[in-house]
Amino acid sequence: MPVEGSKSNAIAPAVGLLIVGLVGGYMIGRGGISSDVVYQSASPMASKSEWKTYTNTQYGFEIQYLGSLEEDRGYIRMQNYVATDDIGGLKPGEYYLEIGPSDATCKDYMSEIKVTKVGDTTIYRGYGEEGGDPGGIRFAFCANKGDRWVGATTTEADIDGALANKIFSTFKFTK
Repeated sequence: MPVEGSKSNAIAPAVGLLIVGLVGGYMIGRGGISSDVVYQSASPMASKSEWKTYTNTQYGFEIQYLGSLEEDRGYIRMQNYVATDDIGGLKPGEYYLEIGPSDATCKDYMSEIKVTKVGDTTIYRGYGEEGGDPGGIRFAFCANKGDRWVGATTTEADIDGALANKIFSTFKFTK
């Protein structure tokens, strides 16, 4: 019979705590335990009514986006999430995009570049440089028509870039 205060009396509660911790961690990882936090998210296949078109007459291009738009930074920012200090990283369906006038060096800031030609427009797409992102994968885009260049980066959680690809595919020069 164990003596009070012996090691065997401490083992049962320790094993119980370990089991509770493992089951809890497993449930959280599988999404079985929810939180009160509600995330805005959107699917690349969101309804047409959710997509908006941004037209820039100064630089002659347009692009579609989801969420909000901000133009007062010297570039244009589009996003569908709200950054907070207590939530780390982008959730599935969330993104942010920064787009603006550029020059030929915009393609120097991406890797695994794929080049396509659409009419008289050359499009460069690849992975963007890391840094300063709210947790996600950065995709880069650079378009050239004549002497005009537009560069963009989109950051999202999806490693396949479903939102980035959808958004980048809507880009076109308007003049």
